[in-house]
Amino acid sequence: MRRSWLVLGLGLAILSSPSCRDKEKKNEPPPVPVDVTGLAAVPAAVRVVVGVNVEAIADAWLVERAVEQMFLRDPGLAARVDDLITACRFDPGKDLRTLALALGAGANQDQALMVATGNFSEPEVAACVRTSLTEDGGTLSESEVDGRRFYQASARSDRADSVWFTFGDPKTLVVATSSAWLAEAVGKGDKVLSRQPMAGWIERADPNAGIWAAGALDEKIGRELVALVGGLVSPPRALLGHIHLKEGLAASLSAIAASAEDAQALVALTNMQLRVGALALQRYGLGPVVSKLTVAAEGDTLHLRLALTEEELKDVLSRIDTTPAPAQDTPSGKPASEGREAEPDAKSDTRSPGPAAGND
Repeated sequence: MRRSWLVLGLGLAILSSPSCRDKEKKNEPPPVPVDVTGLAAVPAAVRVVVGVNVEAIADAWLVERAVEQMFLRDPGLAARVDDLITACRFDPGKDLRTLALALGAGANQDQALMVATGNFSEPEVAACVRTSLTEDGGTLSESEVDGRRFYQASARSDRADSVWFTFGDPKTLVVATSSAWLAEAVGKGDKVLSRQPMAGWIERADPNAGIWAAGALDEKIGRELVALVGGLVSPPRALLGHIHLKEGLAASLSAIAASAEDAQALVALTNMQLRVGALALQRYGLGPVVSKLTVAAEGDTLHLRLALTEEELKDVLSRIDTTPAPAQDTPSGKPASEGREAEPDAKSDTRSPGPAAGND
């Protein structure tokens, strides 16, 4: 899993620029690679796929709030992001269109892959990554694989944590945990959209949503779920879902059960848990939110859905957000814990985990 996050982290760091193709002139023409983009660059042997449609979430209030809160908690992060955007001449909101993260299955279960589509320039991406790596003692090397240029990005000289990337076409950046997995992604083999049942799960997950995911349920989680419900159902086969963030929040989580009977049993169990949860959340004034959750079975599938308007979403977040004001908000620029000895009501400014004032 650590290598999976490495792929995502390095992949996001090298999404860098607006698009042309770099070609080598050789005495003998190299093989002509077939262009692949989006999910067509995801191999068939995967167990989980998560997708993000950047255009569908870029202006969403919840996303803007999350980014704002992230930068408030780590002011240095904002500076680092600004430096990256400036150095690589890349604006994620304008130049990035989609992201897909896939985790391998079977013999490739330790592999991870990220596919990004957008306005990229291969020479500029490579130059930006090389500069960033060499400043920290890393390296970027190149090789030719089936007519494509593969890049090996190594954060350390021993290359123990190398990540490979290439371009599926001028608009598609593909990042992987190994050169073999990368070659499979941009090669001519079977891809995820041609392999059932994953292709069907992805379609049902709504890949046009702002954020979506589909995948087989981990066997360990399945066993734990069965134990939790006293063996009343068999482990679900898959989980899938999506989130729309325009004008509020519309979310769906679905579990594909072993049978229609199991799906109906899961509905009953879920409704019971929701009733208990609603009572517990009354303390925070969130009981009405639970009432907006709908649970239904359609054939062998359990659907859990939630829809909130933007105003309802803001109200929910105001009730659960008990984060202290960031240190930079203090007039002196010192941490909020400093310089308050002389204030008789200093304790009244200190927040602790729990419901916001007035929301009990």
